[in-house]
This record gives sequence, structure tokens and C-alpha cells, in this order.
Amino acid sequence: MAADSEPARLRRGDPNAFDALLNRYQNRLFRYLVRFTGNTAHAEDLFQQTWLKVMTGIPNALGFIAYFILRDPLLQPCAACGATARRDFAFCPQCGSPLPRVCPSCRRPVEPIWPHCAHCGQKLHAQTDASTPATEG
Repeated sequence: MAADSEPARLRRGDPNAFDALLNRYQNRLFRYLVRFTGNTAHAEDLFQQTWLKVMTGIPNALGFIAYFILRDPLLQPCAACGATARRDFAFCPQCGSPLPRVCPSCRRPVEPIWPHCAHCGQKLHAQTDASTPATEG
């Protein structure tokens, strides 16, 4: 059976279709996630979340759907204006308000004064806060 018919086979309940689909896309998707997140453990979590969502939706356009599934955990809403911004942004590109700081390793929220992430222990880089005026000395 042709490889492009895997989603249709999966919808029909073919027990071998998911394995074929996973084998076809898993390496490419995982490499993309590792490059995008910079963290193998986080990429593994996103990889599992993606395949669970694929299994519940079984899309025809797998690449298009995977893009929207993957981008969702990587965006955050601005509390001030509601616009979405990438999690690695310090400020909202729409209104300029400060965004919550997240650990680059585990992507959990961290406080600006923390030198290490309380969730995973990752050393955090100093983040300059443009909303705090510099003191003269």
C-alpha cells in the first residue's frame, strides 16, 4: 500500500497503519524538535504529545497539523494585550509589556531573581529587564 495512504488506513482501523506512519515521520519530527527546543528531554515530551494528538485527530495533511500542534506549546499569551509571542521573548512584540520568564531547559516559569531553575536545576542566564531603570553609581 502507498505510504501516503497511511492516514486513510489508520481511519479505517488498520492496526499496522500507526506503526507505518510513526516510522515514516518519527526521525524527521524528533530532529526538528531537538533543534527547535535545544533540549532532548523537552523534545521527547513534545514528540509524545504530538503523536498522541495525531492519534486522536488522524489528519489528512499531517505536516500542516503537526505544525500547529507543535507551535502551540512554544507560544505564550501576553497578559497585557492578549497577543501571542514566542516563549524565548522577554517582551511582547505587540505592546512591549514584559513576558513571564521561562527556563530554557524545561520551559517552566521562573522568577527573574533565580540564578537556577527550581524545577530542573538549569543555570539561568541573566536577563536584563528594560522596565527597571538603571541606577547611577
